[in-house]
Order: sequence, then C-alpha cells, then structure tokens
Amino acid sequence: MDQSKRLLKSAVPNPPEHFKTGISWLDDLDEKDDDSATSVNYDIPEITEANLCNDSHEALSPCTQPVGNSGRPVEAFKTYPSTPAVPSKSVLFHFYEPDENFSLSDTGRTKSDTALAARESSEKSEVPRDTRSAGIKPYKENNSSNCAISKEAGLRRLIDKDRESFDKNLNQSFTNLTFPEPISDDSDSVEFQRDSLNNNWPASLEGSIHELPRNSDDDGIPASAAHILDLDYHRDSYDSPWKKFLPYPSILSDDSWKAPESWGTSLPTEAIPKQVFTTRFFARPSLGNRKKEFFLRVYRDDRTSVSFICPIGIQTHEVIKLLARLFFLPSSANFYLLLIQFNTERILLPHEQPCIIFERLLSLFGCKVTSDEEINEEDNYSVARLVFTTMDIGADVLRKFSEKKITANLDISRSNLEVIPVKIYPYAHELISLNVSHNLSLDLPLDFMERCVKLKRLDISNNLRSPRGKPITALRQLEVLNMSRNDIYELDPLIFSGLSRNSLKELNIANNKLFFLPHSTRYLVNLTYLDLSYNNFVTFPLIITELSQLETLNFSHNLLSQISSKIGSLVKLKHLYLQFNDLSNRLPQEIGLLKNLETIDLSYNAITNIASLSECPKLNSINVACNLLSFYEYSNPSATFIDFSFCPLTTIDPAFSYSNLVYFDISHAKLIGLKDSVIETLVNVETVKVNYNHFTSISDAISAMQNLKYLSCTNCEMSYVSPNLGKLKHLVHLDLHANNIKIFPEEVWQVSSLKVVNLSSNILEKIKLPVATSKKLTRTISQLKIMRTLSGNPVSSLSSQEFVMPTVEELYLVDNRLGNDCFTALEYFKCLKVLNLSYNYLTEIPSKFFQNFSDLKHLFVSGNELANLSISSTAQVLLETLYANGNRLSSFPKNEALSKSLRFLDISTNNLQNLAVEKAEKKSLTKLPQLEYLNLSGNTWFRFSEHEDTNFTKSYLKNLKFLSIMDLNTKFSNAPSDVLNHFIQRNSPQPNILRYGVCGYLSRSIPVISACELVVNNFLHPQSSLYCVLDSDISAGKNNRVLKFVYDNLASCLAHEINAADSSSEQICNALRRGFLRLNKKLGNVIHYDLRKSSEGDVDSNYVTTMNISEKGYSMDSSCLDIGVSIILVYVRDTRAFVANVGTSMAIMSTRNDSEPTTLSVMHDVYNRDEIRRIVDSCGFISGEIKSTTTRAIGRLSQFPGVQAVPYVNVQYLSELNEFIILANQEFWSVLSKRTVIDVVRANRHSPLLASTKLRDYAIAYGAEKNVLVVIVELNGLFEENSLNFNQLRGDEKTLAISEKNDNMSFVQDLPDDSSLARMNREVSPPKGCIAMVFTDIKNSTLLWERHPIAMRSAIKTHNTIMRRQLRATGGYEVKTEGDAFMVCFQTVPAALLWCFSVQLQLLSADWPNEIVESVQGRLVLGSKNEVLYRGLSVRIGVNYGVTVSELDPITRRMDYYGPVVNRTSRVVSVADGGQIAVSAEVVSVLNQLDSETMSSEKTNVNEMEVRALKQIGYIIHNLGEFKLKGLDTTEMISLVYPVQLQGRLERLIKSRSLGTPTALPETQTYTPVRSRSNSLRPMLARLSDSKSVHGEEGGSGKRSVSSLRNVSPSESTGGYEGCIFDDQQYQLLYELCERLEDHAAILHGFPEPPPCDTGLAAPVNQAEEYSLFYRLTLRIENTIYCVSQMLGHTG
Repeated sequence: MDQSKRLLKSAVPNPPEHFKTGISWLDDLDEKDDDSATSVNYDIPEITEANLCNDSHEALSPCTQPVGNSGRPVEAFKTYPSTPAVPSKSVLFHFYEPDENFSLSDTGRTKSDTALAARESSEKSEVPRDTRSAGIKPYKENNSSNCAISKEAGLRRLIDKDRESFDKNLNQSFTNLTFPEPISDDSDSVEFQRDSLNNNWPASLEGSIHELPRNSDDDGIPASAAHILDLDYHRDSYDSPWKKFLPYPSILSDDSWKAPESWGTSLPTEAIPKQVFTTRFFARPSLGNRKKEFFLRVYRDDRTSVSFICPIGIQTHEVIKLLARLFFLPSSANFYLLLIQFNTERILLPHEQPCIIFERLLSLFGCKVTSDEEINEEDNYSVARLVFTTMDIGADVLRKFSEKKITANLDISRSNLEVIPVKIYPYAHELISLNVSHNLSLDLPLDFMERCVKLKRLDISNNLRSPRGKPITALRQLEVLNMSRNDIYELDPLIFSGLSRNSLKELNIANNKLFFLPHSTRYLVNLTYLDLSYNNFVTFPLIITELSQLETLNFSHNLLSQISSKIGSLVKLKHLYLQFNDLSNRLPQEIGLLKNLETIDLSYNAITNIASLSECPKLNSINVACNLLSFYEYSNPSATFIDFSFCPLTTIDPAFSYSNLVYFDISHAKLIGLKDSVIETLVNVETVKVNYNHFTSISDAISAMQNLKYLSCTNCEMSYVSPNLGKLKHLVHLDLHANNIKIFPEEVWQVSSLKVVNLSSNILEKIKLPVATSKKLTRTISQLKIMRTLSGNPVSSLSSQEFVMPTVEELYLVDNRLGNDCFTALEYFKCLKVLNLSYNYLTEIPSKFFQNFSDLKHLFVSGNELANLSISSTAQVLLETLYANGNRLSSFPKNEALSKSLRFLDISTNNLQNLAVEKAEKKSLTKLPQLEYLNLSGNTWFRFSEHEDTNFTKSYLKNLKFLSIMDLNTKFSNAPSDVLNHFIQRNSPQPNILRYGVCGYLSRSIPVISACELVVNNFLHPQSSLYCVLDSDISAGKNNRVLKFVYDNLASCLAHEINAADSSSEQICNALRRGFLRLNKKLGNVIHYDLRKSSEGDVDSNYVTTMNISEKGYSMDSSCLDIGVSIILVYVRDTRAFVANVGTSMAIMSTRNDSEPTTLSVMHDVYNRDEIRRIVDSCGFISGEIKSTTTRAIGRLSQFPGVQAVPYVNVQYLSELNEFIILANQEFWSVLSKRTVIDVVRANRHSPLLASTKLRDYAIAYGAEKNVLVVIVELNGLFEENSLNFNQLRGDEKTLAISEKNDNMSFVQDLPDDSSLARMNREVSPPKGCIAMVFTDIKNSTLLWERHPIAMRSAIKTHNTIMRRQLRATGGYEVKTEGDAFMVCFQTVPAALLWCFSVQLQLLSADWPNEIVESVQGRLVLGSKNEVLYRGLSVRIGVNYGVTVSELDPITRRMDYYGPVVNRTSRVVSVADGGQIAVSAEVVSVLNQLDSETMSSEKTNVNEMEVRALKQIGYIIHNLGEFKLKGLDTTEMISLVYPVQLQGRLERLIKSRSLGTPTALPETQTYTPVRSRSNSLRPMLARLSDSKSVHGEEGGSGKRSVSSLRNVSPSESTGGYEGCIFDDQQYQLLYELCERLEDHAAILHGFPEPPPCDTGLAAPVNQAEEYSLFYRLTLRIENTIYCVSQMLGHTG
C-alpha cells in the first residue's frame, strides 16, 4: 500500500480553535453560536473531501465524532480524491461506522459500534431517502467525472496487484480494534458487545456480510463497493477506458453498512432494497394505467419550462435523467425534482411517480383528468408544479436556526425541511416536545430519534406521508403522538411495538384513510386518548376494547354501521364521540356498562333508541342531534347538556328529574308541548331552545325554571304565553318571534335582568305594562286570562307613576299589528338601545318621543306609513342607525346632533327629492361625517341639486363604505366600486332586461364589506344576464382583497370559457365549471406573485405575462391564503337559467301555484356527508386561522385539497310559470326559512326592490349579526307574449297594496290569526256561480289516532299547514274543516286540480313523525323506477263541478255552500282510496274542453296561466266506470286523475287488479309492525348519481331472476372503480339473494307481503363504500338466517 498517498491527522483532545470544516454554511453557524458548541465535548475529524460528495454528488451532513471514555479520539484520515487508494480495514471500518448513537450528556460518552450488528437485520431492507444535507457544495464539481475515473481505475489496479496481502492486513486491522461502551439497552446490542470483547466479532461480521445480497450494476462492479468508494453511477456520460470487473467478493463490495439516516445519502435506484412493511393491496389506491402517455411540464429555477410526453408511470429518477439530457447536462447528479404546491414544497423520492402525483393533485383541484388542456394549462403554476433544481431548500431554514433559540419545546413546523437541521442534534437529549408538522419532505432519521431520550410529545401531522415505525420505536418516554393527515392507508405495526408502547398516552391518527388498526395496537396499555376521526372505518375495531385505560375515544366522521358489544370493557372511558357515522337502530346495551362515561356525541346518525345511556350514572353531556329518535322516556340525572335538535321527537317523559341540566335543545322536533312534570324538574336549566315545534303555549309550570337565562321558542305557532314567565328573575334573553301571540303578559316586563326581547312576526296589537304598586299582585292566573280577553283600561289613562319601567335594552317588534298608541307604552322603556318597529301600522311618531331616550342608538321604523320622523332641530338625538325605508318621507330630519352621529342610514323607497338639510350649498353635503352606510334606492323623485352631483362623491364617498342608488331617475357620477373601501349598488334601466332588486345589510359590530353582488346585463349575448352573490368568510379589512379580486375577475374568467364553448347546455355548464377553476388558479398566481414580489422585490415582466396576472395590484399577503369566497350565480340565457355555486350561498326559485320553492344549489359545508367523504378521500382538512364550515370556495388555498373550487352546476329550463329566483348569502339563510322568503316576495312581487329590502329587514329582526345580501330576479320578462298580462297583474297588486295601507285598521281586522298566513297573499273572495268543489279525507286516520295519538297531533299540524299554504298559492277558498277533512272550493277546475296535484306531491316529502312513517298505514312504498309512491299520511280527494248555493255563516263569518253539487262531491271522495284523486264526469268534461275555441275565448288572464300550469305538470285520466253512490238515484261516472309524477300509483293499481288482489288494505285489518325493506342499503345507493339499475329482459324496470344473472357474461359486468374486488353483477346477485331471504322469512313470521320494488345496485365508487356494501349485505343475510333458525326452534 502506497502510504505516501495518505495524510494522517494527529490525535488531539479537541479540535483547533479556528478549525474549519470546509463547509461554508456550517462554519458560519459555528461562528454565530459559540455558546451551544461548548455544551458537549466533540472531536470533529476531517472527513475525506471525496466523501463530502456521494455517488450523486449530494451534500452529506457532517459527521461529528464524540470523544471516547479514555479521552483519546479515534484516528481519522484524509485522502486526496485525485489518487484513489484502498484504506486498511481499521480505517475503512472507522470511516463507515454508523453515526447513530451520540452521547448527549456533558461527560461525552462515546458512540457504540455495536449498532452495526444490532440493526443489521432491520436496516438491510430499508429504503434510503433521496435527500441531501443542507447547503453542502460538491467538491470539484467541474472535475467530478475525471475524479471518478481515477478512483475506479486505482481501485482495480490495487485489487489485481496484491489480493493476499490485502486480506492479511485487513484481518489484522480488524483484530486490533476495540469497542467503547454501548449506549443502547437492546438485547441484541448487548450480545454483540459481548462477542466483540471476546474478539470473535470479525468472524461474525464477515459471516453476516457474505449472507447479504450483492446488487451489481451492468458493468459488473458491486453497487455497494462503488457507493463506498464514491464511484459515479452515471457512467453513461463518459467512456471508461478501464476494464470493469471484480474477481472475487470482498469487504469492499459489501453493502451491510450504510450511513446514518441523518446524512441524507442516497443509493442508486437499482441498489434500493424493498421495504419490509407495505400496505395490503386492498388498502392502497389504484394507480390506473401506468403505460398511458402523459404530457409533463417541468420548470427550472429561472422559471423557464420544458414539456415532453412520457409514460404516466415514469419514476422520479428516470425523469431526472431525461431532463438532464434535455438540458444538455453532463450528469444528472445533484439534481432532484421538487413538487411545489401553493406554499408547501416536497422533494420527490426516486421511486415516486411524479406524473401520477401531479395528475391527482390537479384532479383534486377540479381539473378533468381526461382533458389534456386542463391538466397542462400554464395557470397550473401556482396550484402545483414540478421544478428541476439543485437549490437546497433547507439552506435558508438553517440560516434562520442560527438566530433561533432552541428550547425544550421545539416547533419547526411549516419550514419545508428536508432533513433535521444539524444545529438541533446537540440539543436532542434536552427536547421534550418536537413539532415537525407540515414538512412534506421530512422523514425522521433513526439516529436522531435515538438521541431524543427525553422526548414526550411528537407532532408529525400534515406531512402527507406514512411515518416509518422504526424511528418512533426508539422513543422511550413518548407520551403524545400526533400522526393526523398523513395519507395513511395502513399503519406500520412497528409504531406500537417499540420502547414507547408503555409510555404512550395520547394518539391522534385523524384525517387519514384507515380501514383497520394493526394488531400491535393492543400493546398501548396506558393509552388514554385516541382520535380516529375522519377515516374509513366500517366496523368497530375490537382491538380498541382491549385498551383498558382509554378515557377519550373519537370515532367521528367514519362509516361505522354499529358499535361493538364489547365496548363495555372500556370501563374508564369518559368521552365518546361518534358523530357523522352510519349508526342506526338501537344503541348496544353494553354502553350502559361505561360507568365513568361523561360525554357522548351521537349526532348526525340514524339512531332510534338510546335507552342504554340511562345506565351511565356520570353522563353529563348528551348530543343526539340529527337522529331518528321519536321518543325519550329515560333519564340521566347527572346530565348538564342535552341536544335533541333535528330529531323527530314526539314524546319526552323521563323517569327521573333533570335537576342538574343547564343546556336543553329540542329544536326542529315534532313536540306538541312539554309535560308540566318534565318542566318542573328543570330547576337549574339556563338555556332552553324549542324552536320549530308545534307548541301552542308556554305552560304555567315554566316558573319552576328559576335559573333560566335564555329562552328561544320561535316558529312554533304558539298563541299563549303564561304570566308566570315574569317569575324568572334571571331571564336575560327572550326570543318568541314567528308565533301567533296576540297578547303578551305584562308581568314579563317586571323581570329586572331581562335585556333582549324579540316578539317579531306575531299578531300583537297593544303593549301592556304592569302597574307599579308596593303591594304584591294577588291576581290569579285565571283572572289574568280574563283581563287579557277584555280590552281593559288604556295605558294612556293612567299616570306615569303607576307603571313599571322595564330594563329591556333591545326590543324587536317587527311585523306585528301595532298602531300609534304603542308609543305611549314605549316611553317607559328608558334603557332602550335598539328599537325595531318595522312593518307595523304606524303613521306618526310623537314629537317628544326621542327626548325620553338618551341611550337609544339604533332605530328601525321601516315599512310603515310615516310622513316624517318628528325629530326637532334642537333635540339631542344621538342615533347611530336609522332605517326608515318603505315609508312616505319627503325630507330628511333637520337635526345637527343626528347628522353628526349617524353611521347607518336607510331612507330608500320613500318620496325624497334631495338630500339638502338646510341649504343647497356645498357645505350642506358634509353634514354626515360618520356615515358608513347610505341607501337611497327606490326614491323615484330624487334629484340632485345644482352642485350636489359633482360634489357628492367627493363629500360622501370618502367615508362611505356602502352606497345603494337602485332605481333612481337621476344621473350619478360613475364612481367605480372598490369593494375594499366602498361599494356602490346601482342599476341602469334598459329595455328587454329582467327586473331585479338588491339589498344588503352592513353589520353594526363589524362594518366591513364582506358580501357584494355582481350583475352584468347583456352578458356575452343580447338578453342574457349574469347575477352573482359573493360572500367572504370573515370581515377583516385587508383580507377582503380576495373578495375584491373575485369581484374584478369573475366575469372575465366566465366569459373566456363560455366564448370557447357552443350554445348547448352541457357545454355551458362545463364552461362555468372551468371558469370557476380558472378564477381560482388566477387567484393563486396573484398571491404567489405578490408574495414573491414582497420578498424578492421587482419581478420581471415575462413572469407577469406568462402567469396571466393583471396589472392591477391587490397587495396580497400570506393571510390571503386562508380566505375564501362563496359564490352563487345565475346565468340567464334565452329561456335557460344556469346555476353554479361554491360554498354556503344559496338560490331558490318560485313557481306559480306552488307554495314550496325549488332549491337550485347545494350547500358545501361540513354538514354535507358527501363533502365529508370527499375530504377524507383527498386527505384534506378544514381548519386554519379562519374558522369556517365552508368546504368549497374560491380561495382558501392553504386548505387544499380539503377546500376546492369545483362548483355545483345545473340548468333550469324556464317557463312562464316561473316567477322569480332569489340569491342570498349564508347569514341570510341561517335566520330565514325558505317558506318565509317565498311568502314575502310573493306578497311584494310588484317591486323586486321592495321585496329584497323587506327580506333584509326580516333577517335583521330574526337575529342576523353578520352582513346580509339578497338579490331577487324577476323571470316574467323572459316571455314577451305575456309581459302585458303580468304588468297588468303587478299594477293591480300594487294598487291593492296601497289601498290596504290606506285603510289599515279595517285590513288588520280581516287578517287571520296566523302570522305565517298573514304574510302570504290575501285569501280570495268566496267563489260564486259555477265552481269546483273539493273534499279531502285522511285514510285510516281513526286507526292512526288510536295507535299513535301523540304523533298524530304533530302529523295533523303538518297536514293542515300544507293544505292552507297551497290554498293561498293556488287561489282557493277554505269553506270549513271537519276533523281532519277539508272542504274547499275554486272558481275553476284547473285551479282545483293544481291544488290537488300539489298537495299530493307535497305530502310525500313532508317531514312526518317517525311513528307515522314506520306504521303500516304510512310506510314508504317505492315504484318500479325507485320513485316514492306513498309515504306518511295518505289523503283521498274528491272533485266535482257545478252550481252551488252559498250563504254566509253568522258564527264563523265564512261563506258556506249547499246543494246537490256539494252532496255529490262528498260521495265522490268516498270512492277514492288513499293517494287518489276521484273526479266526476263534469270535471272530465271540463278537462276535455280546455283546448276548444269556445273555452279559449272565455279564458281570463289568471285562468290561462292555470291551464298552462296544469298542462306543464301533465296529468293522466283513468276511467273507473259507473258507481251507484249512497243517497243518489242515478249512477255516477267516476274517474281517477294522477299527475305525471305519480303515474306509478296508477301502474300499481292496474297491476294489482290484474293479479286479482285488493288495491288497499282493509280498514279493519289488525296492526302488525312493518318491516323496513332494504332501508339500510338504499340511502347509500340512491345518493350515487350514476346508480345503475338492473333492467328486466323485456327492457322494462324490474328484478332479474337469479338464472338470468348467471347467464350474464363477465364482459358485460363493469366495476365501479379500478381495484373493485367484485363487479356490480356479483353484488347484484348477492343483493337479490338477500332480498329473497328476507321476504320469505318475513312471510313465514306473519309479516305482510313487502312492496314490489327494486332499487337496483350501484357499483361502489371507492373502497370504503365497497367494504360498507359488502358488510351490510353479509350482515343482512346473517340476521335473516338467525331469525329463521329462531322461528324454526320455536315451532319445532
């Protein structure tokens, strides 16, 4: 061996004072942090410069060498790379000794060489990472090829020269080496150390070496040998003149050793061993066709790009080689592919497939994979891009660490780390908490984790890669482990088999794709917290039941269909979360064994019985919202929180008291009321919500709730409020809006703690105050009721000292029947801050009224008949908000104090002529300095004075944020809307343009523009319009830059895509989808551009042009990545309305003669189950600094792919029956129901602007706190032929409305005592002459009342509401009711049939109590096409036509009808069965004459619309024949009429008659429980839009026989997705067998014959659905077999 070629470094105890490693960034760090360098005594050897570069010229982390126990450092060497030489064995072994076990104490323990053998078995199959250390430059990169050639040649010459001498010296060197003490407690390490002390370790080492496989390259040189000597594997770039061979195996060719993981070395691809742990085939995603060609675009550091076509399955190392040739590089070494996605970066590993990854990212973004144009657009730059680079993304991070103080709780999240920074290593032994989340390229190295001996908390979440188990097993004291959102399909079992399995207490594996848990989970014996939410669990893992110490279990947002009965073994469980699963039926009884359970959340399931919870003595929080509970007769005495909202409850009768209950929510149920015995037990309750029930009164027992603070009982049709409400001394908030309260008890005003009272939308006529007296009130409740019945003495006749002054601060009395006398009582409300008297019957405000309110800040008097506000010029009125729209004001109040304090002013829809306050001078325009909101819309006489027009924008828009000038007949300067600073609502009346109205509300709490509308007339085509509502997540000034961007660019992005498409509906829908994606990409590019500009300065113009960035600056910052905008738009083109939406804004459409609106959009929020599964499948998340429930939006790029911008798009074909479309934001829909919105708009259809303003005011009254925006588009103008008729109708309605207002008191007396009906159109006058008489009756009502009396009370209210609302919409007259039967009449037959059809259709979709739907009489019956034929109450209807005798009833004051026509109608209805409409011969004759000329000449405008509506719905007449009716001498020809949607009822009737079976069940048939047929399976199949039904052999719909399924060839069956275990035909066969087994078992047990229906079977679209489908089918078969065996056992 030529020793002259080697320079040995002398042994010194410490490195020189100015020692330099030769690595610039490392030397700089050491100079900046001298204090940390002295904490541990290290000897840093001079590593060979050749080995600073590995085979790919990658930079390696420095290898620091601790000083041994003897104080003598191990020898090191330095070899010049220009002359390669073979080192001795001693030097060779030391040089490649793994650097995995540093001594982290101050004493400087030496590292253990025993780690080589201790980890030999596990490391030989691990995959080295393709990463590199931070910032190291390759040595002599210009001469790398020559260096490699000389090293390779020198190696071969030395091997051929003296093999025997080499082996002898090598063995001698190994024998002379000794090992320091080990630092590992592993048994293998101790055993290996024992062998080394006996000097037997060289033999064992060599034996192990020869057993390892040798991976050789094509040239015959072992890969490991070339890696050891730093040979270049890319030998294709040069021609080697040397013969390449290796005569025999030696230590040089061995690959048993490899560098520590922290070095970041990488083996060549052919040398990478296979991983030991791989997920099972059914847990991995399908990669599709890997041979498909893919057009790939890759960028370089200078942002230039190259594009080429390659196989989609190409791997990263192949792409790098290909790019090296395309860029004419001599070698691909030191290059790698970087995947950049918005603000995150990740280095692709050599074996990864960049094309598949890139394609999936774009598909999650919304691009169609089949569209090459969408996949390869330049706009994808900010969404996802591949960069071919040599830059070290960790260098900047490491520079930051030089200034960052490292503490025991280290957070290095979101740092785009590639390796653990070197500076952290000396502090590893001090770390207690480590957060490395959101580092997509980081894989924790084993040697670093072994140093973290004190680590207790580890956060590796949001890294989108499955963590390796081995590094985690090295943590001995780990207590908290967070692995959420890592795209894990199957966990590595080693994670729970390591040293930390006894110490781990908290485990978070949420937001992954797990189907099951590994068997090693049972070793976590001390685990107390387990989070498995947002996964794909179909069954409850039994391994969890072995974790006896578990206290918190989160299984929410999975696919669980049932809970294991072994859950009772978790005796220490305290918190159980199971919301958003598929749980159904009864909870297992074993849950009652959880004696320590304190919290359970079962919301959003299908549970029907929770009786087992009553056995949990410590349960204090119960959330069962959105389930199918119909009764609750159990008790949880320790409960403090109960949420039963959105459950069809009809009975609550607990066995014990709820004395500890604090929060009680039973909203949206079917309760008629609460028993007094239940109310009396709620002694400590503080919050009660009973909204949307059928309460008729507030019971007198409410006085028992002495601690009640918040009571909400809205939309309950309640008419009586107990005076005992005044005994609740702690009541603060009382909300009783949308009821039928006519008299409000005066005792309530005595409650001193009461601050907020909302009595809006009731029928109040007076406000009564209690008399102030020193004596206690001794009146009984009965006396109070009598006094309220009588009028009593007026308040004005009493002195002011006799009344109590209420302490209420906010009083809402909107939409009542108050007159001017209410101000007398209101004068005693001295503490008022908010007073809302909108939409009453006020004509004048007393002049001294405002002088009594020093604290009044917000006044709402909209929708009255006020001619002036009666505010004197000297009064000190300090109002901040004044809404006086919809009155008769002709001038603005002349009050200087008011002008200075006003911030929000709405004086729209009045008679204002100008804004001049005192003088028409320039300074008069500056008298509202604080004004932020101004609405002048609808003042048709408004004119600017001589100087106001030019100075208006200068004087007002400087401070204004929101200005509305809709429908002003005056010119106004074209000041653009800035959105950020101010927004202007305007319209320009044009011919042939649809009328629309817009109104918004600027929140008083956060007066920032967060919602705006965008209206573009003549958009792209004449008579085409675009209507949009934009709603941002939050209201923060700078964050609304995203809203401004969307407002500026939405129309242009849509226009770009629509212009490129043809006029077909499919193409336009696709263009709208592409327009949304284009807008979102453009937003990403702008944010990326602004962030880069702020960090790097000016950006070249080529980049701006390439990225299609507007020159308009938005100054986006990093916070804009968390902001999103919801969009709802309607694009009206010819007679089509294209609707697209993302987010939570919504649109509905009203159709003439239909009381229920049509929903046009889909809510994209976390309560949508389809959205939850999409988020789980895409490994997304919904969180961040901005708390929002929106799952789709423009923006929120930091939460991609959880939040995407793919819109829901549909098309509506319009007709003259469609009245209007309403668009609004989320806050609007959260407080107003669809029915209320439709009723208000129809009542004000003559003016869309007035209707939109009224809806805005209703939203404020009902509790809207954030910004509100509503747009109403009138559709009548689309059909020119009927425009005259509609204009005439609008004029008549407007005249009628004005006349009603003029005679308001007489109008009030004619209103019904129902606030909801009073909002609708006025009831028509009683028909006269020849009329259509209609009788209705509920089938089997007597039987239902006997069996389900409580449920029938709720069902009857639902039935009556449908009947009466549809009467108002269609124009019918309610004569009277008898029990559950209605007698109504119409002027025409078409109107009568329209009402009948609408009623029958709405009864199918009504929200019936569960007891009704599960009964035999109200069960669900499906048709041959899977349509609903029967559900809930079944109503029979009879219709007759003729001349009647009418007379006014003196008692009811309603018109009554007599005569033969009425009698015959009562007999016709008896012929009909449930769900049928029987008509007489006269009705059929009228229907046959609808198209005749004589009939057409007699049609009125209204009648013509009814005929068109009837023809558009479509109907079928079926002649039943002649019947001899009771009490009639002659026979009557009876026919049945069905709407086309219910044609299946007729088919079912004809089929049953042909089979000779009766059409209806006998009335006297005994009751047996009904069996639900496939109800557990059908909801999952029905939600799939592409569900495939199995058709009969004749082409019709129906079931196939088993034999016909067997004859289907395999080529005919197609799976739902690639990787599907079985195809859909095989599942269909299993489904058929399951159905038949259940049918025969049910008939054997005595059940009635099940309905003949078939849903077909849809192929599963993902693995979770397939497993769920398979599990449910199997479970159904097992249950059927069990039932049959039980029956046979009982009978035999």
